[in-house]
Amino acid sequence: MAVITYGALSLFAPTWRRRTRIVLSVFAPLAVVLLMAWWILRVVGSAGRED
Repeated sequence: MAVITYGALSLFAPTWRRRTRIVLSVFAPLAVVLLMAWWILRVVGSAGRED
């Protein structure tokens, strides 16, 4: 996932420094995974109770 993100950043932002692209390519997928995990836990956690 990080390799795909790094490739996309290299394509769309070639003027950015290499280190910036590497950091973003690691943290962007991580943020997406954390967001998905939070959303799934929220949906699963709220499935049993009624407001």
